[in-house]
Amino acid sequence: MPLTATLEDIKAYQDQVEKDKITPHNLPPCPRCRVDSRFLKIHAYRERRFLVIIEMLIQAAYCSLVRFKCPGCEKTFTNYPDFTIPYKHYTRHSIMGFSDRYLSCEHITYRQAVMVNRSVPGYRQSDAALAPSALHRWITTLSRLTQLVARL
Repeated sequence: MPLTATLEDIKAYQDQVEKDKITPHNLPPCPRCRVDSRFLKIHAYRERRFLVIIEMLIQAAYCSLVRFKCPGCEKTFTNYPDFTIPYKHYTRHSIMGFSDRYLSCEHITYRQAVMVNRSVPGYRQSDAALAPSALHRWITTLSRLTQLVARL
């Protein structure tokens, strides 16, 4: 099964947020006006739900993300921790693992790529499971990210 961020990773990040240890000093400069990151100010906190796969069960974990504001152009943006991909609920490790499985085998389908030991990760107390269409959306998102990086 592909790796996933652990609940401990998410809790550790939440602890850093609660102790005001998330600072803009290690961020890149403002993407709009290039003001140095040390001048960015904390603007707000946004609660976010992350989906973590643990022993074939999809579990929700909640964490606050820090939003920063540039004093030069007033643009606000969210600081995403290492275990996330912007706008995705599943963790980066899960997305990358399932996507890699699909892309590394030429004859595999989306449905086969999300299967682990002949079953699909699912939700506790529900018939819902990880949908093959999620993998399609993840790969599309990842391809857009690589196109964005190539343009920079």
